[in-house]
Amino acid sequence: ALLKGLLHCSACDRAMVHTFTQRDEKLYRYYTCTNVIKNGRGKCPSPHLPAGEIEKAVIEQIRAIGADIEIQNQVATQMREGQTKRLE
Repeated sequence: ALLKGLLHCSACDRAMVHTFTQRDEKLYRYYTCTNVIKNGRGKCPSPHLPAGEIEKAVIEQIRAIGADIEIQNQVATQMREGQTKRLE
């Protein structure tokens, strides 16, 4: 589960965990609120999140951040400063 420990339910702020179900030959992966898992569907209004779609959206955001020249320059500066401090 790519987002294990990173997703939290917007309705009740509990962790969301990766789970799956299988129907016929098809496997369906999704993230669901632990409140729902432990206490039943009526305890939280948040829907299940399709794992593939939410993971793809997160990866796209990370790629966009990584492609930002200003952020790349800031990271490079921080790395140089960290190396200089370690060498001293």
